[in-house]
Amino acid sequence: MPARRTDGAYRHRARTVRWRWWILAVVILLHVVMYFTSSKLRDMLDDGLLDQGVTGKMMVIYSMKDIDLLDLRAQGMFADFFHVLGALKFGEAHRAAGVRVHFDTAMFVTKPGDNYWSYFFNEKLLIDPNARNPAEVHFNRYLARFGMLGTFSDFAHGRRRPHLQPFPMPHPSCGESCSVPFLNNITHRYIQPTRALSAIVDAFAAQHFRDKYVIGVHFRGTDKVNICSECVADYNAFGVVMDRVIANVPEGQQYVIFFATDETDALTWAMLRYPGHVVYQEKAARLPRNHTDGHLGAHKSSAFTPWEKGSSVVIDVLLLAKAKYLIKNRSSVSDAALLFNDNPYLNFSFILSNSLVFHYQGDKEMFRGLNYPRLANESRYGETATPSSESAALGSNLSPVAVKGAK
Repeated sequence: MPARRTDGAYRHRARTVRWRWWILAVVILLHVVMYFTSSKLRDMLDDGLLDQGVTGKMMVIYSMKDIDLLDLRAQGMFADFFHVLGALKFGEAHRAAGVRVHFDTAMFVTKPGDNYWSYFFNEKLLIDPNARNPAEVHFNRYLARFGMLGTFSDFAHGRRRPHLQPFPMPHPSCGESCSVPFLNNITHRYIQPTRALSAIVDAFAAQHFRDKYVIGVHFRGTDKVNICSECVADYNAFGVVMDRVIANVPEGQQYVIFFATDETDALTWAMLRYPGHVVYQEKAARLPRNHTDGHLGAHKSSAFTPWEKGSSVVIDVLLLAKAKYLIKNRSSVSDAALLFNDNPYLNFSFILSNSLVFHYQGDKEMFRGLNYPRLANESRYGETATPSSESAALGSNLSPVAVKGAK
């Protein structure tokens, strides 16, 4: 039997092995601790462990930026809008003096350093009108629930799984406080479009909407198809819902369809299907489905100036908000239109997929299957009208509920 080695090299290797085992043991222990404490830590963070005090102060909120290292991306304009709503809701709950919005997202500002929010809406949103020169709290930290790595949007929406429980459907975690009527009330109390923008919207409405039953339709396409292909129903699915709404227009009243979309193909389809009834913004930021920037979306495309992108989507929202009935798919744009509408209980249809629609009808909310005949030349994206796995999950996770206070 060979003699045991006792030279220095052997002892060094032995110590190295022992240290590696110790490091491995510590890593395993940390994983075990994190496994059992992560939910508690998350609950503590959600309860405000690292939140800044805002009572009596002006909350200053910022837009998220592109951070490649963390795979974070700047938000679209109306995703930012829900950041503002969440901040207002948080501010009211904690008796803040108000919210000052500073959004300098590069794709929407006309020059570096500008605040694009002020192009379209009031910059200071006072919660306490009696506050005089309140101290400011800046939400630009990285280690915080609300800051450069997170927004107040979840505080507006409630804790949701976006693919299975998207807004504006009801959610049990927050009940009425994340409902359309509740957020509609916050929107009307605090957020006012500029006079110049309101004048453009009012002029369009006077020309096209007067004495007519306005059906607002928002089709969100382009990059949405790449983000969630099952989330974008085809044009014919929209047609089925639109036909049913048109069939129920009050007798003797003419209807008009205001069609908002970021996809030129969708607008062409609507004009061909409903000739003489479709109106739209002529100079809105739209792309053909096969455009080289289609995977980015119109809001990130270099084909339009920041002002064209920003102003056209805000005008679309405010015109959709004048509808008597809204038909939409998944988008913060048409979500915001519900909140700007003068009727907090507006009837709407939310097309979740080719096979499932969520309807809000006055005093109740319901799911309906969407089974429609498809013609060979009406196919889009090559999808079929059979229920998807996501649709099945939606149907099983959310049941119809009554809405309190609906009129």
